[in-house]
Amino acid sequence: MLPAIVKTLTVVDFSDRVSLSILWWIGGLLYLVQLAIAVPGYLYVRHLGHTGVNEYVFVGCLSVLLPGIAASVYWCAFTSCFGGSLLHAAYMSLYGCAMGAIFWLIARPDRHGPKA
Repeated sequence: MLPAIVKTLTVVDFSDRVSLSILWWIGGLLYLVQLAIAVPGYLYVRHLGHTGVNEYVFVGCLSVLLPGIAASVYWCAFTSCFGGSLLHAAYMSLYGCAMGAIFWLIARPDRHGPKA
């Protein structure tokens, strides 16, 4: 959502409001789709007892990669942009890896509270 916030703060021309609203809708919908993938993935990984950083990085990667692949198939399946779009989705999945690692650092399931 950070790109949408930055764009909102820098808009000077009133005619940019349509593209800005599209940016907010796409960003919001993508965020919801990522949550729909990441939360069940997190619960499943936790249920299996895997608490390492690798599992969280993998779930974070999938939470960005799967919507990117779905968007590529939907918008570019019958045009010449399919390969580039899939490559872009793979590149964006690196950000998902970073999100998974940061979530692992925050949640740290291997760390327990103080013993009473």
